[in-house]
Amino acid sequence: MRFLLPAAVLLLAACASGPTGPEAAKRFDSFQAVQTDDFTGYSKVQVLSLSVSPEIEARVDARTIGRDRERPISRRDLDEKLGDFRADIERRLATQAELVEEGGPGILTVRTIVTELDANRPTMAELADNPGLSIQSLATGAAAARVELSEDGKLLAVIEDEDNVTSLQDQTVLNGAIWQTADRYFARLADKLAALLEG
Repeated sequence: MRFLLPAAVLLLAACASGPTGPEAAKRFDSFQAVQTDDFTGYSKVQVLSLSVSPEIEARVDARTIGRDRERPISRRDLDEKLGDFRADIERRLATQAELVEEGGPGILTVRTIVTELDANRPTMAELADNPGLSIQSLATGAAAARVELSEDGKLLAVIEDEDNVTSLQDQTVLNGAIWQTADRYFARLADKLAALLEG
C-alpha cells in the first residue's frame, strides 16, 4: 500500500502536465501550423526580445482624462512585464532545449508579441493620470500574446493565446497582486510553449 501512493502521485502529476509534442498545440486558443506542428526535434532555441502591439505602445504614459481610451501604462511597468515574460519563457524552454543567442538552421526561434496587457489594480501610471482613482479598485486584468515559431527565417507556426479570467469573483483577482492575471498567464503560456518541445 505504501508503494501505491507515490505511484498515484506521479500519475496525477503526469496527467496535470497536459499533452506534449504535437498534441500540445491543442492547448492554445489558436495554433496555425504554417509548416509543422511537431517541434520535438529541436534541441536548440533562440528567444527573441519581446515586443508589444501598436495598441499597447499607444497607451504608454498616455493621458486619458476626458477621453474614452484604454488604461495607461508606464514604460517602466511595460519593460518590467516584458522582462518577466521573457524570463518565464526562457526558464521553461531551457528545461527542454539549449538556449542560444543566434538563430540558424536547426534552431527554433521564438518571437513573442504581447497584444493585451492590463493590471488587476491601479498602476502608478493610472494614478498619475487619474489622482481620484482608488488604489483599492479591482479589475479582471488581461494578457494575450501572438507567438511566431520559425527556423532560419522560415515561419513554421503562429500561435494566438490569451488569459481566461472573466470575473472579478475569481479568487486570483480578489487575492492577487497588481499584475496577478498577467503574471499567471505568462507562466502558463511559457509552460505550453515548453510542452511543444517535449517528446
